[in-house]
Amino acid sequence: MLADTYGGTVRNTAYVVGETCDVCFTPVYGYTRCRPCSAHAGQPVADRVGAAVYAVEGEQSHYMMRLYKQPHPDSDSKFVVSLLLWNALSTHEDCLNRLTGRPPRFWATVPSLPAKPAQRQHPLNMIAQAIAPGEQLQLIAQPTVAPRTLNADHYRSEHPVPGEHVLIIDDTWTTGAHAQSAALAVRAAGAEQISVLNIARYIKPSFTATKKFLASHPRRDLDPMQCCWTGGRCPD
Repeated sequence: MLADTYGGTVRNTAYVVGETCDVCFTPVYGYTRCRPCSAHAGQPVADRVGAAVYAVEGEQSHYMMRLYKQPHPDSDSKFVVSLLLWNALSTHEDCLNRLTGRPPRFWATVPSLPAKPAQRQHPLNMIAQAIAPGEQLQLIAQPTVAPRTLNADHYRSEHPVPGEHVLIIDDTWTTGAHAQSAALAVRAAGAEQISVLNIARYIKPSFTATKKFLASHPRRDLDPMQCCWTGGRCPD
């Protein structure tokens, strides 16, 4: 149903050596990593990052990732986001377990920044509560004047998770600062392994590398069997 009904509106992320970032799958051409992921190197960020689809600026995939979380969400967008997360967590559950050696015991969604008083429950959190494996770990957003920077103080874990594998779920990865800041907070809480799953990796066609990538890799209908963790075949 996901492929037949919505497959033409979104495209799989892909890992192509020398063409896409080996962390977040953004087009780079000639480099191993994009600039933000290179800047995050050396920090105790996530051990691995996965992403289901690209959210291409100006295309339906981009609008979908914005509309699903509006106060009065678009029902189709919310449904597709739910299906994409379900597919990543069910069809490719064993992929993550093979890569890590053990399933995550806890999962958490990334709260919006900056933190707001009486912040409503994030739609992604409501979706994940019905789908995600293991126990929920609540991440609490903290006050900040620079929400787009990498900072462990942006979030606080509700309790310690010493030695555990934690799955962090985010909707859209732009620079990765939010998801990786959440990873730093979870690491500070004692996590041994951290996996970040993004529903969409946001890319801009106006960037030269992205424009070249989109031209050299023509749109294909979504393949739910392509692995969101490897950007290609599922790991053996």
